[in-house]
Amino acid sequence: MARRLLIRGPRVTEVGYRLFLFQRATALGLTGFYARNLNGALEVLADGPEAALEEFVGMAMEERPPVAEVQSVEVAEHPGPVPDVESFYRVFSLEQLVKIVQAGVQMLEKQDQLLGKQDLMLEKQDLMLEKQDLMLEKQDSMLGKMDQVLGKQDLLVTEVRSAKEELKKEIKEGFDRLRLDLKSLLDERLRKIEEDLALIKARLGMS
Repeated sequence: MARRLLIRGPRVTEVGYRLFLFQRATALGLTGFYARNLNGALEVLADGPEAALEEFVGMAMEERPPVAEVQSVEVAEHPGPVPDVESFYRVFSLEQLVKIVQAGVQMLEKQDQLLGKQDLMLEKQDLMLEKQDLMLEKQDSMLGKMDQVLGKQDLLVTEVRSAKEELKKEIKEGFDRLRLDLKSLLDERLRKIEEDLALIKARLGMS
């Protein structure tokens, strides 16, 4: 009679358990096999020659996929029919294909989300570049104004230097004129003193 196995544990689904058992069932020559996830457990139906069934049950009690975590394996007789191996293979292949398609759709959705985020980042980057260009324009304007100020400063320095030189020249000329005037005044006074001395000498009979 067919067997029903109920495998319970923290990790008995989505770990490749059904494919693991299916490979063992086909290797042992079982004619019927079916496995499904049932409320966090794994339900397995198996049918075939009694010796092969016993070996399959023993294997299921002892072996499991590397990442599976099993707490218990309950075995009972199954009075009903069991789908043949080929039927389960078709159903299992279809389920895997559906999972692949769903995973592909999810990947495309995530890709669209990533592209949307990338577009948003590019928009923000463009906005930052625009702001940077505006800042550079303002900086260029400030540098231009600074150049103007420096140009005016240089012009002012040149004018101050020129005025200073002109003032020095005028002061020198003034001193030169003052020396000439003083010399002329002194010469005139000396001449007058000499004349007065000559008169005095004449009166005194000293000439």
